[in-house]
Amino acid sequence: MFSTPRAVGIIENQNLHALPPTTYLIVTNPLFLNVANELADFHRQRENMSVTVVTTQQVFNEFSSGAQDVSAIRDFSKMFYDRATSASELPKYLLLFGDASYDNKYRVAANSNFVTSYQSAGSINQTQTYISDDFFALLDDSRVNGIITEIVDMSVGRIPSLPTVAEANQHLNKIKNYVNGGSSSNEQLEKYCKLCW
Repeated sequence: MFSTPRAVGIIENQNLHALPPTTYLIVTNPLFLNVANELADFHRQRENMSVTVVTTQQVFNEFSSGAQDVSAIRDFSKMFYDRATSASELPKYLLLFGDASYDNKYRVAANSNFVTSYQSAGSINQTQTYISDDFFALLDDSRVNGIITEIVDMSVGRIPSLPTVAEANQHLNKIKNYVNGGSSSNEQLEKYCKLCW
């Protein structure tokens, strides 16, 4: 017997595949979209960077048929990486705007899984398991026996906001204060990525 399809809501038209090359990608939970857009505007004005902001649901709709899938976020980043025709078109930064959780199926009350994370295949063994955002920045096709054997291809970070817009705004203000306290060069942004993301 086959399952019966059911309507789950209206999906707005979108076309992430038509986005132009960008330096800085921000993937945010829809709850924090306004704050993420404000952060993007700050970097556009202060650093003169090209920044693209998308929601997790937009990425899931276009790269995993609407299902929450960590590979969808990586595939979204990889799309920009694979399309680059020069070093200047390569994406350099990926920011995940929202906390992650080990519980991707929402079985624990008050879950904070806003932007899903990669969890290692050895998750049954507690001494060998790990959660890492590096997965989203492993963009080359190099593999040995099915295992990715490379270093990250762009900087990746996460702002682990609690489930309030107020806390997301606090993170935004900290970033603005940090960046405004130093030079506006890309070197300053690189330093910030390493220290704060």
